[in-house]
Amino acid sequence: MVDKNTIVFAADSRFSEQLMTAIKSICYHNKDIRFFILNRELSSEWFSHIRAFLEKINCEIFDIKIEYNELKKYSTLPHISSDSTYFRYFIPEFIDSDRVLYLDCDVIVNGSLNSMFEIELGGYFLAASLDNLAHDFHNQDNAFNAGVLIINNQLWKKYDTHQELLRLTEQYGHKISDSDQGILNLLFEGKWVKLTHNANYLVGAEYIYIKNNLTQLILRPENELPLILHFNTEFKPWLPIYDLPFRDIYWFYYSLPWQDIITKHQEG
Repeated sequence: MVDKNTIVFAADSRFSEQLMTAIKSICYHNKDIRFFILNRELSSEWFSHIRAFLEKINCEIFDIKIEYNELKKYSTLPHISSDSTYFRYFIPEFIDSDRVLYLDCDVIVNGSLNSMFEIELGGYFLAASLDNLAHDFHNQDNAFNAGVLIINNQLWKKYDTHQELLRLTEQYGHKISDSDQGILNLLFEGKWVKLTHNANYLVGAEYIYIKNNLTQLILRPENELPLILHFNTEFKPWLPIYDLPFRDIYWFYYSLPWQDIITKHQEG
């Protein structure tokens, strides 16, 4: 039996289309995946629909309902406005895999993720990419962006991490500007491995640099297509922002028929 890698999303029903698009982009380049969707309200029909396609490429999807309503009282950034962003706290409670790749719903994957699952974590709690917006605009030199995390789930379980995250959120949740990302950075300061920008390329950051004539801050070479595109900030490709970088990549996967994904793997 082929070992399956574990990928986790946290979502609410408003992002069901974006979540579907992200999963399609993953499946176009990868198979043998176990998807866990942490959610409160996605329907069983949504899962049945996507499961029928995933089974044909040896993938699975699991509906993990988060019932912890206390999260609703914590603040989020305006463009998120959902407590589902905190659901990632519960990964060690519901998932047994030693290593987990957590992804935000506003990502697109452009290639094989095998290298992400092979990164050496050692005694560190996670691997992540620097948040260049936090660095360039808020003087946070060593803050990571929480939209793409390689999680050492064994270590999270051992140290009861989800309870510690909830405790810190209760204590600091109304004081930290970037909500759960700030809490994660607070708990794991000095306890994470740095990934390259290619593993979590912040498209929203590039757009902000372009609009503010700060193109010297753009990290990628001009013709590079990063492995994972993260449409962070409020600048999203499904909104009428027609000069947003990589907008066409998002719509390619949005429009991609599942049968084309299945056929690609059958022919491969």
